[in-house]
Amino acid sequence: MNIFALLSLCASIVSIYIGNHVYHLDKKKLLNKIFMFFSLLLSYWAFTEFMYRQADNLDTANLWIKLDSLYPFVLGFFIHFALVFTEKKKLLENKLTYFLIYAPAVIFSIIGLTTNLITAGAAKEFWGYTYVGQEDSWVFWINQIWIFGVAFLALFLCVGYYFKTTDKKGKQQAKYVSMGFSIPLFAGFLTEGLAPQLQIKIPELSVTFTAVLGVFVGYAIWKYELFTLSSATAAENIVAIMPDSLILTDLEGKMLVVNQSLVNLLEYKEAELVGESADTLFAEERFRSEMLKKLLTDGVLRDYETKWKTKAGEEIQVSFSGCVARNKEGQNVGIVGVVHNITERKRMENELKRYSEHLEELVEERTKELKETQEQVLRSERLAAIGEVAGMVGHDLRNPLTGIKTAAYYLKKKQGSRMDASEKEMLELIDNAVDNANRIINDLLDYSREIRLELAECSPKSLLNDTLSLIQVPNRIKILDYTLNEPVIRADTSKMERVFVNLIKNAIDAMPEKGTLEIRSSRKAKTVEFVFIDTGTGISEQIMAKIFTPLFTTKAQGMGFGLAICKRIVEAHGGKITIESVVGKGTTFTITLPIEAKLESEDQKEGIIPQESLLPTATRA
Repeated sequence: MNIFALLSLCASIVSIYIGNHVYHLDKKKLLNKIFMFFSLLLSYWAFTEFMYRQADNLDTANLWIKLDSLYPFVLGFFIHFALVFTEKKKLLENKLTYFLIYAPAVIFSIIGLTTNLITAGAAKEFWGYTYVGQEDSWVFWINQIWIFGVAFLALFLCVGYYFKTTDKKGKQQAKYVSMGFSIPLFAGFLTEGLAPQLQIKIPELSVTFTAVLGVFVGYAIWKYELFTLSSATAAENIVAIMPDSLILTDLEGKMLVVNQSLVNLLEYKEAELVGESADTLFAEERFRSEMLKKLLTDGVLRDYETKWKTKAGEEIQVSFSGCVARNKEGQNVGIVGVVHNITERKRMENELKRYSEHLEELVEERTKELKETQEQVLRSERLAAIGEVAGMVGHDLRNPLTGIKTAAYYLKKKQGSRMDASEKEMLELIDNAVDNANRIINDLLDYSREIRLELAECSPKSLLNDTLSLIQVPNRIKILDYTLNEPVIRADTSKMERVFVNLIKNAIDAMPEKGTLEIRSSRKAKTVEFVFIDTGTGISEQIMAKIFTPLFTTKAQGMGFGLAICKRIVEAHGGKITIESVVGKGTTFTITLPIEAKLESEDQKEGIIPQESLLPTATRA
């Protein structure tokens, strides 16, 4: 085995070792993966060179030279590694870049394997077999230009990165990588480019000297942490995966760096944001100027709530926290901000606020209703107690009233014509007082006892006619009857007549000089409506509030049970009674009755309305 074949074998071993070592330093890092593939292909290239150099015969040498035709892929990964190392992100995001890198490698490899347009075959030299270039073929020269062009481009990128980067560690890494790239490049240029043209026979050493690249890479790994997880790499990965959006701008507001979260939030592409003004992100100019003023004044800003716009123009609410970035000299160089999407949180806060306000209103309303219900229950209990006492007192008072009535009657009969006018007047006064007291007792008993309804068919017209026959209407009062014969209703006629009598007498009392009482009836769906309209003195709002309250009256005589009993009777029929009045113009009472009274409870089916269910819930005299 000659020394040059041994050098190729050593280069193959060194390449595969360094490639494997670099890959295991950080298996997830793209740069490590690219260098590993580069090293594996380089190892394969060096091994095929070793095999054809120490071949026993020409045919074997030609076979290994054909298998050596995959070397263009080494150049493809060579330039790919340079692009990744020098952080040419925009080029790497373009699919055309990969086509320009690997398409020529595929084409030249296929041509080398299937034709003799690049290599003419093997030739025996003092260092063993070597390949002979097909110099008469234009494909051979294009292949040579592509090889050296790619190699020089990779070196140019690394040297340019060395001068561009401001990171000291990155600059040192770029220096040793550039030196490692330049040695095999110039070795290949001298031994495989220049020497053959000058007819100088020396072995090709480009593959062998590529192993020197491993020495420089190894030094960069040991000294400057090339291919390992640096703080910059860690920061870059943290920024990439952080859930909140990150933005880095210069002092003029031009976006320099944005992470994927911000891109997703605003629905832009990264290239559409980087280099553009951050002003375009704000929904309103005042937010941007106010935030920038606070940030530059205080140097730091926390949880500033503002509105941003997405690419589609949709407004989103965000919370911005940021600080002014400074260099080593303490000069402001930019702004770093973290943005958190709070749109959903704000929506929930607004809903919670609205619900809270509604809940307060609801609680206030329910509290008011509960208070009114409680007052109503207390009032009902009080009125029930009054009704019970009234019933007992009424029965007890009738006996002495009967005695007084009888005594007055006896005196009238006994004295007869012997009584003078004043004595007759006194007995008449006693008689009227007893009758008045008896009416009060009847009202007490009527109010306290249970109401039994004896339903019968009648018409609005017949009901009013029967009522008017019971009343002596003064000549000063004009009654206008506009009631109808339809519809036929079922009602307790005697009790409804009592209601009508009470309303008509109250109207007459309200018109002391003269006036008109208009009575109308009309059908409303399943009900019939009676309206009593007088032209009397009217009732004030204070009195109307108590108008249906038992024991409330504005008259000199009476106990205030008339309208309270009317209300109970109407409600016992399943109807309602309302009042409207204007002082000085008159009063209107409206009674609404169902056409067919419905008795639902067991007591009602027997014609009995329990006292508790008939206690008044409104007010008047």
